[in-house]
Amino acid sequence: MKVLSFILDRYKNRSYDSFMHTCARLLLGPHTSSTNLLRTIHKESTISVTIKDIAKLANVSHTTVSRCLNDSPMISDKTKEKVLKIAEELQYEVNSNARSLSTKKTGIIGVIYQQGLEDFGSSAYINALFLELRHALETLQLDTILVEAINPDTLASNTVRLIKQQKVDGFLLVHQQITEEDNRMLQEYDIPAIQIHFKPEYLDITTMDYYLTDNDHGGYLATKHLLERGAHKILTIACSPNIGEEYGYRTEGYRRALTEYDISIDDSLIFEIECEYIAAYDFIHEHIELIKTCDGIFAQADILAAAFIAALKEHGINVPQDMKIVGYDDSFYSILVPPFITTIHQPREEIITKACNRILDLTRSDSVDKSIKEQELIKPYLIIRESS
Repeated sequence: MKVLSFILDRYKNRSYDSFMHTCARLLLGPHTSSTNLLRTIHKESTISVTIKDIAKLANVSHTTVSRCLNDSPMISDKTKEKVLKIAEELQYEVNSNARSLSTKKTGIIGVIYQQGLEDFGSSAYINALFLELRHALETLQLDTILVEAINPDTLASNTVRLIKQQKVDGFLLVHQQITEEDNRMLQEYDIPAIQIHFKPEYLDITTMDYYLTDNDHGGYLATKHLLERGAHKILTIACSPNIGEEYGYRTEGYRRALTEYDISIDDSLIFEIECEYIAAYDFIHEHIELIKTCDGIFAQADILAAAFIAALKEHGINVPQDMKIVGYDDSFYSILVPPFITTIHQPREEIITKACNRILDLTRSDSVDKSIKEQELIKPYLIIRESS
C-alpha cells in the first residue's frame, strides 16, 4: 500500500498516459524487489525525490528524516538505518540550497594556502596534501573552496572575504601568515578554523586547533640515520625560508642529532637554496670541492635529493657508496629513478584524517565544546631505501 500511495502521489499532477506507462513497466518488467521498484518509479517520474517522499515510505515524520540525514544523536540507529536505506534506494541527494536555508550551513570548507605553494617545484608534498585533503572532505560530503590567503590582484584577505560572504562553514589553514584581522573575523563570526602543516607566524598557536608535523623530530631522524650508516661530515640543505618555518625545525633536528653523537656543529655545512631541481643541481657543481670532503647529505626535500644524486654522478661520486643521502617528504621524487631515496615520510594521511573529522565535528555538531582545542604534533618516520 505504501508503494501504491507513493506512485499515486508522484503522478497526481502528471498525465494519465504517463501514469499508465509507468504502471505497465512495473507490472511487466522484471522487478523482483522493492528497491528496483522504487528506483524505476523515481526514474520514470523524472521528479526529484524529497524528504517527504522518504518520510511517507518510512512511515516517519519529515523532521525525523531530516535528523537521520544529518546523523542526529536524537534518532535511534535502527530508524537511521531504515531511513538511510530508503534514501539510498531512491538515489536521494541533499538539496544544498534547502539545507543552507534551514541550517544556515553551506556544506563548504575553505582551504586557505599561502602564496608560492602553487609552484609545482616548490612542494610536491603540498600538492599531494591538497589532493588527499579534497578527497577526504568529499568522503565526508563536504565541498571545498581552495584559495590563496591573499588575493594577488587586490591584496585583500580571501579569508575575510569568504567570511563576510558567508560562503563557508569553516576553514583549514595551510599557511603561516594568518593576520590579526583574519583571526578577529574568525572569532567575531564564530567560524571554526584548523591550522595544518604550518605554524602561524603572528598568532599564538596555543589558542588554535592544529595538527602539525614534528619537523624537528624528522630532521633528527634523518641525521641520526646518516650517522648510524657511518657518515661523520654531513651537509644539510634546506629550502629558502620564505617557503615555511618547517625547514628551520628540520635544521634544529639536524643539530640535535650531531650534538647527541658528540660531533661539533659546523655552520659552513648548513645551506639554504631555492626548492627547485635546477637550483639543487647547480649547487653541487658550485660547491663540489666542499662536497668531496663530506660523506653524507641531509636534503630537506626529496626534489633536492634527486638533483643531488644526478649531479654527484657527473663528478664520479656514487650514491650510496661514496655519499649517503637522506631526503624529506616521501614524495614521488624519492622513487623517480634509482637509487631510490631514503626519506622522511610526513604523516599527511593522519593529519588530513584528524583535521577533516575535527572540522566536521566543529561545523555540524552543537555538542562540541569549541573552547577546548585539539592540538597535536604528529611524528614523521624514516623510510629506508637505496640512497643510504
